[in-house]
Amino acid sequence: MQSKDDKITDITAYEIIEYFSLPFYVIEGERIILCNQKALKVFGYEKKEELLGLTPYSLSPANQPDGSSSVVKGREMINKAKESGYYSFRWVHQRKGGRKFLAEVELFA
Repeated sequence: MQSKDDKITDITAYEIIEYFSLPFYVIEGERIILCNQKALKVFGYEKKEELLGLTPYSLSPANQPDGSSSVVKGREMINKAKESGYYSFRWVHQRKGGRKFLAEVELFA
């Protein structure tokens, strides 16, 4: 059974994610397992179920502006974050309807 403090911590973590002022999602393995409403909006989705289970690469065009594969480069960025605990970079994402946009991504590991 959870203690009162554990319940407060769980609620607070959920609220921080849900009400964070920027698009935010959590990746486990290579899949999105949690996201907030801002993430849904920026990527053009209406329901969390549409976004959950996708990979960050499926929210990106096949290639980044430098010609590199989004999958290959994305994995490199994730590995850099894992090595140092944090990594920030610019990334071209793609909305559900196909429209591309430039984003400043911050990865925490």
